[in-house]
Amino acid sequence: MKIGIDGRAAVWYRGTGMGTYGYELMWHLYHLDKKNRYRFFLPQGIWTKTDPAEEGNFHSPALGISDFWERAHRQPLPADGFDLVHNPHNGFGLPKESQVPLVITVHDLIPYVLPEMCGKPYRDIFCREMPRFLERAAHVIAVSRHTKKDLMEILAVPEEKDQRDP
Repeated sequence: MKIGIDGRAAVWYRGTGMGTYGYELMWHLYHLDKKNRYRFFLPQGIWTKTDPAEEGNFHSPALGISDFWERAHRQPLPADGFDLVHNPHNGFGLPKESQVPLVITVHDLIPYVLPEMCGKPYRDIFCREMPRFLERAAHVIAVSRHTKKDLMEILAVPEEKDQRDP
């Protein structure tokens, strides 16, 4: 299987929950999965190889995007040529249109449950885009039971979209 993973937040937000999650996901896939082929999409200058064969099943093309939250949803990842695309940071950066199954990991719904904790631009983008991301996703990974409950209660995500029990 050829899988694309958006790794931008793993670099720009390393040390946060989403950044650590993305980094650890990629690190473990890189070291443990020899069956599937991966392409990690990372910012320019970060672990990039010009020849995909240099890293076996892994290749990391550079993306020239510097302001993740403001631009990721405007400059989505390419999905063509993949069997699956995974976005491990709440869906920001998903391809706008895709015939490829899309998977997103949702960490929390803070802009909905604690809106005062978010800046207005991020809150507005998050609340406008999250329902669209969830609609387009073939599967949703919730990082906790509480997030899964929030997804079901606040945004009416069907339980069967989450393929695991956190």
